[in-house]
Amino acid sequence: MHNITEFNRACKAIFSALYDEFPVPIDITPEGVGFIEEFDIHEAPRVLFGATMCFLADEQFIIYDRGRANMHLKSRARLTAKGLARLQRMPEGIQPQASPLIDRLRIATNSIGDQVSKTATSETVSQV
Repeated sequence: MHNITEFNRACKAIFSALYDEFPVPIDITPEGVGFIEEFDIHEAPRVLFGATMCFLADEQFIIYDRGRANMHLKSRARLTAKGLARLQRMPEGIQPQASPLIDRLRIATNSIGDQVSKTATSETVSQV
C-alpha cells in the first residue's frame, strides 16, 4: 500500500508542475517538484518517481524525452491532451468544438415540434 500512496503523491507533484508550465516542456526531477527534499540520499523515492513518470508516459498522460540516460531527470516533459483532460482543465484553445449553434437549435426545434405534434394528436383522439 505504501507504493500506491507514494505513487499518488508523485502524480500530484508531476501533474501540478506540468500544468503550471503548460504548454512549455520542462525538466523534471523529484527534488524540483517537491516530491523529495533536495538532500535526501535515499534511492527508493527516486526509483518510485522515475517509475511513476514512466507509467504516466506509457499511459499517454505525459510525454518526455526518453533518450536521456539519467533515470531521475526527465527532460522536456509536458502534459498531453489526455493528461489535461484527466485534470479536467482543458485549455479553451484545444477543446473540441461543440456542434454549431444552428445544429443545436434545429435539434431542439425538432424535439419541440415532435412534442407538440404528439400532444395535438392525443387531444384530437381523445375528442373523437
